[in-house]
Amino acid sequence: MNTKFIFFIVSALTSFLFVNEAQSQKNNTFYVKKQLEYCAAQASKTLMVIPDDGTSPRTVPNGSST
Repeated sequence: MNTKFIFFIVSALTSFLFVNEAQSQKNNTFYVKKQLEYCAAQASKTLMVIPDDGTSPRTVPNGSST
């Protein structure tokens, strides 16, 4: 085979892999942002539901065994 042809194929594959990786990282950034927004919304919903009685969650009252 011609060395120029082999060099062209290797260059094309390298370029494809680089562009593909850049595209993958771009999508992950968007996905992380979406997940963080979802978590923030869920935390806000939870804070509205839990009682504000001064106790920690799953507190065992005095005199109770479990």
